[in-house]
Amino acid sequence: MGSIVLSAFSLAILLFEMSSCKKATAQTTTVYDTVKVIVHDSVKYCPQATYPVSGLYTGTYSVNSNFNIPGQFDYSFTVYPNGSFITRTAQSGGTIFASGKWALSSGNVFTATTTSFYGVSGSPVTQVFKANFSTSGVLTNGVWRDSINTNNTPLAGTLSTMQRVN
Repeated sequence: MGSIVLSAFSLAILLFEMSSCKKATAQTTTVYDTVKVIVHDSVKYCPQATYPVSGLYTGTYSVNSNFNIPGQFDYSFTVYPNGSFITRTAQSGGTIFASGKWALSSGNVFTATTTSFYGVSGSPVTQVFKANFSTSGVLTNGVWRDSINTNNTPLAGTLSTMQRVN
């Protein structure tokens, strides 16, 4: 009975050890002894998670200083696998939602164009976004600008690092 329990326990440890991480390509460490050569092959790694571009991202944005709108504003957006894109931001004028389309170039440059459901002034605003996508789940070096703004004050600014949260 004891040997069955011991065998089951050993099998459970072996299965846990095999499933927790992948073994890297063999890296040999040779230790010379006066009697024999001892070779160890025990290097393991756990690969970093990789993410598709689709998902929910959160961060902040700011407006270029020449527009005299100081501060950081909360910003989030959802990137859908079908190419659609929805944004949400809270400003002093209220919460604004927009929708549009996105694309990812072969160089991992993320671009999107959105049109707000309504603007701060009540008129829709079309904006263009550009950032660098990393499979670690972040968008960096982001910029945005109004491409169509009925107020004749086309704003522009930067995005913080946008972190994928799901």
